[in-house]
Amino acid sequence: MNPFPLMVEKETTLTEALAIMKEKRISHLPIISANRLVGIIAKEDLLNAMLDLAIESSGKKYNEIFLKTTAVDKIMTTDLITARTTDSLLETISKMLDRGLHCIPVVNDDFEPVGLLHPMDVLKAYTAGAENIL
Repeated sequence: MNPFPLMVEKETTLTEALAIMKEKRISHLPIISANRLVGIIAKEDLLNAMLDLAIESSGKKYNEIFLKTTAVDKIMTTDLITARTTDSLLETISKMLDRGLHCIPVVNDDFEPVGLLHPMDVLKAYTAGAENIL
């Protein structure tokens, strides 16, 4: 698990989110409000939203209006599938496989994000013989 992942507030603009994701070379960005997980945004979410607007508008409108003024909460995924810090690794892997998730946010009992679990984390745990990495 990637403990203490980068997170942004729901008011963060798409331009800011894209810059963070590009600079840090990450594909998922948890969205928080008052330190609670309220959504997650993936590169795929950004690409779909940008493609939709690009089809509907000129490049100038797209750059000046959409990316600079749209907050991530407008396109983030809010129907969250999460893992708890008390979940077993097997339970968490099952959630990921059942729903085709590329990563899963890990939250504590107050729904505060404490990490993101990626398939690479699962492989590292497996090769290290760990049974619980949450």
